[in-house]
Amino acid sequence: MRVLLFFLVMMVSLQEGISQKIQLCGHRGVMYPEQAENALSGFRWVAAQVRPDTMMVEIDLRKSKDGTIYLMHDEAVDRTTNGTGKISELSDVYLNSLYLKTSGGVPTTERIPTFKEVLTYAQRNPVKLMLDVKIDIWEEVIQHVRAANLEKRCLVLTFKVEYSKRVAAASSTIGLSCLITSEEEWKAIEALQIPAQQLVAYISAITDSSLIALLKSKKIKVMTDVSEYLRHNAKPLNAEEYAQKVKQQSLDILISDFPVEAWKGVK
Repeated sequence: MRVLLFFLVMMVSLQEGISQKIQLCGHRGVMYPEQAENALSGFRWVAAQVRPDTMMVEIDLRKSKDGTIYLMHDEAVDRTTNGTGKISELSDVYLNSLYLKTSGGVPTTERIPTFKEVLTYAQRNPVKLMLDVKIDIWEEVIQHVRAANLEKRCLVLTFKVEYSKRVAAASSTIGLSCLITSEEEWKAIEALQIPAQQLVAYISAITDSSLIALLKSKKIKVMTDVSEYLRHNAKPLNAEEYAQKVKQQSLDILISDFPVEAWKGVK
């Protein structure tokens, strides 16, 4: 009886450890046809479907003509709003008059959120932010994060070594994701001497398993994306496929276009 009880306790502990280990990230917040991407409504919607303390949202940051940072994936607002033009050439007055569309193209009554609005949302909710900085405003973005006291809950994506270096110089606290798909890329990042606890390795399908094992041995978190819109006809995988991907690549963070379905596979 005692042996059985010990076994059950160990199994529960193991399952809790798995759930706590995997961080799920919604790509552009969410990309469901009925939801708007990079929108606060999408953040709230997915947070209601999964355990909030395991949730992260990836957002895209661009600047208006007036210098305000907005959430916008594309260079232009045409696809995701009822407006037209490049965001860098548009005034705040015009941008604040626009409405978002859902990923399926249906108009909504929701405005384009500013970065400051999202930081305020994160201050009030247990969500983490993954920041895809689309233009050269790395230091400015970090200043906003620091002012909101959210450095420990933000991860900045960098896909070039020079950007990784700048982010590391700007903050020793904020999470820093570096693209590491080969031994050469790892050597370049290793030379920056970024502390392991700050670093997240963004791997891909071509990253060798031996390199993943090396990163894990150095206590560096490993992350990748599923990109269902690009690789799976804009449809979610089944729960087993998400779980298998996490296991095969020893992932700590999984980015998905469909975070609710992904959550069912990794929880």
